[in-house]
Amino acid sequence: MKPVKPTAALPSQTLAALRATIGVRNTRKLCRAFGGSNLYIPKLEGFDRPHRNRLIRQDAARGVPLSQLALAYGLSERQVRRILSTRPARDFWSEPW
Repeated sequence: MKPVKPTAALPSQTLAALRATIGVRNTRKLCRAFGGSNLYIPKLEGFDRPHRNRLIRQDAARGVPLSQLALAYGLSERQVRRILSTRPARDFWSEPW
C-alpha cells in the first residue's frame, strides 16, 4: 500500500486543528506512527466511563437512591441498574503487587 500524506487523508482544517491541539512535533509523531491507517479516537465520555461507573457504585454503596444516581450522572435508571449489576473490570493499577 502506498503511504498517504497526512494532508491528503485529513482536510486541511482538521490537520490545522490537530497541530493547534497537540503541537507540530506530536502531529508529526502521530503521522509517522499511524499515517495511512484509519485511527479511531474515542469520545472523552467513553474514556472516562470506568471511572464514572466506579463512582456510581460507590454512591450506590452509600445508599444514594437509583433515581438520584440516574439524574446526577445523566443516565436512565435502567442504565444505572445495568452498571450496578455488572462486575467492575479489573483495574491493573489497583492490583496489589
